[in-house]
Amino acid sequence: MLRALAKVMTMPLSRNALIDLAVDGYFGNVGRRDIAALLGNMAEDVSMQVPSMGIRFADKQAIADHFDDFLDAYSAVSVDDFIVTADIENQSVAVRFRITLTPSDGGEPRVMRNCNFFEIDAAGRIRAITNYMSGQIEAGFHAGVSR
Repeated sequence: MLRALAKVMTMPLSRNALIDLAVDGYFGNVGRRDIAALLGNMAEDVSMQVPSMGIRFADKQAIADHFDDFLDAYSAVSVDDFIVTADIENQSVAVRFRITLTPSDGGEPRVMRNCNFFEIDAAGRIRAITNYMSGQIEAGFHAGVSR
């Protein structure tokens, strides 16, 4: 039975499952401010990079620290207007989206159009994230950073 379970866990995710993992499992959990659920969708060796800022988050703890910092910096995070492409063969997802960030300090909301690229491991968890942002922001991008 253990062999059968291991085999099931290595089956590629379907197109709909890939999309759900990115849109709800990642962005949905960010919007719900549920860091535990967000991290539950990530592989232990996950990494995230933001090339437009020249930064990366090297592991799951660094990503957790980042999201603590990020959600402290913004009282509201709304993500919508998704355009998604899922690659079943390579177990990857590309998502273009609109994000509206309302600063916790009472500043004006900031609207950006970004793109995230997700690579999924054999267990169906996010193992790498690349985030391209349409503009530069600093709040929420200090904790967990490596260059």
